[in-house]
Amino acid sequence: LTHLSVNRNVAPATQGQALNALVFLYRKVLNRPLGEIQGIVRAKRREKIPVVLTQLEVSNLLSNLEGVHWLGHNNLDTHILENANFPKNPTWR
Repeated sequence: LTHLSVNRNVAPATQGQALNALVFLYRKVLNRPLGEIQGIVRAKRREKIPVVLTQLEVSNLLSNLEGVHWLGHNNLDTHILENANFPKNPTWR
């Protein structure tokens, strides 16, 4: 389990799944108590870093959109806000 965390850099959920697999193996297959597992280095939850585009990247992205992506959207700001994963705010118009 420490190998998964330290050498393989797995997510905490993956390390937890491996631990649960060992518990299942010992309890249900081997019919033996697993006992206390000590000294495990727990996997750390990684911070999610937001992806931010530069003005040039946004300009290039928007200039390459065509067809159904823009149908019925005369207002670019409204289009972006409607299709982004922002919480809906009634003051945005």
